[in-house]
Amino acid sequence: MILSKPLRIPMLAITFGGVVFALGQSILAPTISTDKKASSFSFPSKVPLPGWQLVETRSLKDPPGRNYQYTRNTLPMEIEMRYVAKAFPNQMRFRKYNESTPSSPEKVEVVRQQEKVGFYGLYIEQQQANLRSCINPRGGSTINYEQFIKNRYTYDLQPTRLVPWLFGQETLKDERCLWTHLSIPLEDVSPKEAYQILENAWFKWYQWWYPRFRET
Repeated sequence: MILSKPLRIPMLAITFGGVVFALGQSILAPTISTDKKASSFSFPSKVPLPGWQLVETRSLKDPPGRNYQYTRNTLPMEIEMRYVAKAFPNQMRFRKYNESTPSSPEKVEVVRQQEKVGFYGLYIEQQQANLRSCINPRGGSTINYEQFIKNRYTYDLQPTRLVPWLFGQETLKDERCLWTHLSIPLEDVSPKEAYQILENAWFKWYQWWYPRFRET
């Protein structure tokens, strides 16, 4: 239906006012609600991991997180989770993990990708087999900053997130990351066997954490 000229002017005024109000909210208010949301994340004291028994767990600080220790038969596994919410600290952390380490020539990272999970890295250091990755709130896991930023532009900058952003309910780009580090000793297993063990545990671990992280 085509509105008559007398009705079009009030409708345009209302629409314009709504846009101005939304923009004002996005400028003045969003940092309060979005920063509050981003600054906190609750790590449960118990996380089920099929095939493994939880032995001990403790909270971590700076950045906040939690350490989980599991065992399978006589094999121990340690998982460290860290929550980083801001872009620059995450960028620095990616750079730190991706720098070469001449003092540890045995630390050669193997980068792999798993469908419905994402990228992760495997390496040996100080007689420990390690797996590391960053769980993203949207998109697959990442191990370098380029992958992380690609996820942000691909999955965050969507029309459905525009209105929540205008009203300060969401950030335009969700810069949060759950840093995950799994490790097991190499005393009784070969590096190849250790990598398989870590990968199997990581896939299950990711499937538990990702939907819960996305919902926060």
